[in-house]
Amino acid sequence: TRYKFYTSLNLLWKTYFIGVTRLTKYNPLDDLEPPTKPEPKRKEPYNCDEVFSLLDEVEGPKIDRNDIADLARLIGMPKLSVALNIAFFTGLRASEICRLQLKDFHRGNTIDWDNNPYINLPANKTKERLAKRVFVPPCLVNFLKNNTYFNSLNSSDEIYPHTIRTLREAMHERCLVAGVTWKGSATTRTTFGTHAVDGLYEGSIEKTARQLG
Repeated sequence: TRYKFYTSLNLLWKTYFIGVTRLTKYNPLDDLEPPTKPEPKRKEPYNCDEVFSLLDEVEGPKIDRNDIADLARLIGMPKLSVALNIAFFTGLRASEICRLQLKDFHRGNTIDWDNNPYINLPANKTKERLAKRVFVPPCLVNFLKNNTYFNSLNSSDEIYPHTIRTLREAMHERCLVAGVTWKGSATTRTTFGTHAVDGLYEGSIEKTARQLG
């Protein structure tokens, strides 16, 4: 917390007080020894059983038909199912999932599922600041081709028209119901990278890194 506070305040002082408003050229934080940056914690990926248990729960949720809140959750379940399948099988970030539109799958005016389908993300939808092309693996192709919700979307529709927080909370809730240990929503990316090296890309770290951007 001290390190984050110091870094944020230092950035504010340099960019605003010194850079934008030019109120001063002196940064008092320069006189202090900065706090030690903590070692980053490794994100533990979901194992294959946990992934499939979670996806099974989302695709066929256990719902109490007499509970109004449960019935309300059922309405958003198709969107969550598509979002999590794309996240686990492509390695896209949660922020990228929430910006994703059907037209990002298009080549021209349609989706070509037969010739190496990919998601083409423009620069304003990624953190890399460059356009990114993401391969869609065969298992995800089969899921999306047969998914009623996905096929009901129009070109400009968002795949998951909600915030990152909504995605995280919905995923957390389904993990609890499925009996899967909660490891965070951002861990879908780590999970893809871990298992893709061993499976989809047959030991190629370079191909996996290219897919992740």
